Amino acid sequence: MLRQLVAVLFVLLCEIIADISANYGGDLGKQRIGDRTQTQLVRPPFGLLEDDHLPLSSRMTASLQTVGSISATVQEQHLSPSAAVLEETTIVVNVSALWSRYIALSGYSGPPIEDAYRDRINPFWLQFDPPSPAAHYTLGFIYFMMMIFGLCGNLLVILMFFRFKSLRTPANYLVINLAIADFIIMLEAPLFVYNSYHQGPATGNVWCTIYALLGAVGGTVAIVTLTMISIDRYNVVVYPLNPKRSTTRLKVALMIVFAWIYGLVFSVIPALDVGLSRYTPEGFLTACSFDYLDRSWDARLFMFLYFIFAWVVPIFAITFCYIQILRVVIGANSIQSSKNKSKTEVKLAGVVIGIIGLWFIAWTPYAIVAMMGVFGYESMLSPLGSMVPAILAKTAACIDPYFYAMNHPRYRQELRKMFGMNQADLGNSQYQTSRYTRNASRVEDSEGGTSERVTIGRKPAADDTSLSVSIDLTETNPNSNH
Repeated sequence: MLRQLVAVLFVLLCEIIADISANYGGDLGKQRIGDRTQTQLVRPPFGLLEDDHLPLSSRMTASLQTVGSISATVQEQHLSPSAAVLEETTIVVNVSALWSRYIALSGYSGPPIEDAYRDRINPFWLQFDPPSPAAHYTLGFIYFMMMIFGLCGNLLVILMFFRFKSLRTPANYLVINLAIADFIIMLEAPLFVYNSYHQGPATGNVWCTIYALLGAVGGTVAIVTLTMISIDRYNVVVYPLNPKRSTTRLKVALMIVFAWIYGLVFSVIPALDVGLSRYTPEGFLTACSFDYLDRSWDARLFMFLYFIFAWVVPIFAITFCYIQILRVVIGANSIQSSKNKSKTEVKLAGVVIGIIGLWFIAWTPYAIVAMMGVFGYESMLSPLGSMVPAILAKTAACIDPYFYAMNHPRYRQELRKMFGMNQADLGNSQYQTSRYTRNASRVEDSEGGTSERVTIGRKPAADDTSLSVSIDLTETNPNSNH
């Protein structure tokens, strides 16, 4: 499977290199950069021309119309042999005409839109009719509900972490970092709801950058944190007795710092608009993100690298770690009861499938949309087709606090205590999928709750008490003070 993926990635890389070489004339290619409000370079963003590669020494002017007034001028020049052969293709698109038509057909009711905002819109989105009011309001309502659940859930996890000292274990710092990243993602929601209410980009140019920056920073940090949680659980379950793989506060601190540096590197570069990529409105023009439709070499290379480091690497790491965890539990030969063994394996398999499935469903559709733009398949995209993957990515930020934190017995115990529930209720925790150790028995937790545990590894001798190790998919030894 790994070889097949490497082969696919190699083919994709060869395709992008070949496509870029064809569009830019190889090493001799030269791109004339013009005003984005008037030009789209090298290739029309939505297939205005059937053939991108015209013969040299030709000069062509075309007037095109797509649903409204669109004008394009294609000019190619053949320089003298002494100056070498430089193929230049400049395609001029009247964005002002497209924009005027788009606004006229829309029900936009917000404040005047700055020219700077209009200038950053990729003309691809302006070829479509504006969404209906019902479409705007439906997406706005969905984002509003996600905002309530996402902000409240993640904020509750953050407050509990700082209020209850028992939750401040090394591994739980990764969970709280995930909650902070998801909280940042959900800060986009109020801006989107406001735009949807006005049926257009009412927040303006500056807030477009802020919106995209919040999503990029929070999303990338969340992805890296989820990867680190899986690696931490892998070390605890697969190598429970190896002190070099134990979770310490120093290691967790370094992981968190790395996650934020990782996220900021990929997020700040487009915000600075230094030529590698930039943030631009997408879909219904009520949201902003990476400009994956930019046909320039630098932008396409940036998006491809971001795809590798923010999707390919994490999905392989997460899948490998949790499959190894499942393999260790299934392969354990010291579980006393076959009935308990089957029950435990089913529970753990459900958790593993849930973790991998949630991540895959949340982030894969948007990765596919971005790669379709990078590799020139934008004709298969639509405004709604770009908005649905964005919703799925936000959905993960809503589910994470309940899946990684509230599902954990210690978090549930502290939550019940915070709301004044009595001690008897604390002992009646429901289905617990998190805690695993070396004896298949029900043991009392230090806070009065219970945890389901199973044996992993070889059966210890009667006098070998040092092999009893607590293993948890979301927390290391709660008494650890590393």
